[in-house]
Amino acid sequence: MQTFIDLVNSNQYLIAAHRGASGMFAENTITAFQKAIEMKADIIEIDIRNTIDNEIICYHDNNFHNDIAISDIYYEKLIEYNVPLLRDVLQEFGNKIHFVIEIKLLVTNIFQHFIYNLMSIIETLKLNDNIVIASEVPKYLSLVKNITNNKIKTAWVYNANIINAKNNYDAIICSIAELEKIEQNNNIIGVYGVNSLEDVRKCIKNNVKIIGTDYILEIRKYLKQLEK
Repeated sequence: MQTFIDLVNSNQYLIAAHRGASGMFAENTITAFQKAIEMKADIIEIDIRNTIDNEIICYHDNNFHNDIAISDIYYEKLIEYNVPLLRDVLQEFGNKIHFVIEIKLLVTNIFQHFIYNLMSIIETLKLNDNIVIASEVPKYLSLVKNITNNKIKTAWVYNANIINAKNNYDAIICSIAELEKIEQNNNIIGVYGVNSLEDVRKCIKNNVKIIGTDYILEIRKYLKQLEK
């Protein structure tokens, strides 16, 4: 399996399954990840959070079902809802496809322990070269680089309200709506929310390598259409 960097360098465009094949299946689930691989996505993007018992799970929202904070829930309460553990996902799929793993906002007093735990999982599974760690929080990315001696690549998820994120990341990820608004386009490697032909055109115009979408098959069709 190629390293993440070799994958990017050897392809004109790559399709990243945003939270798995989330346009057709429940996001951030084993099924969504498996279907993304079957649909021949190049990369899977997943979101991770911490439970109260320090399990790293694949889940996007801060609160579970708009109710209690994920950081206040024991993992056993989430099993019946098919919320997977990150280590199980990486054990199952880590050598089949590349991942962008986004660290969502963490409770302040646990973020260091969380990131050390995350790096331990990746190192144990020998997936350092297959993964990019992303976050909109610069200090998370700095810690990843410090722990791994820059062995794991990082990407800053663009946030207009954060002004001193430089030197903490290798690339930028932004939304399709933000793509033409920010000045650092030469650093942009990935865009998410790409779900239409016009969105794909914008990505091509701005030399975006990694196209993040909920609809893998449709975006591949649009890319082929625009190649003609």
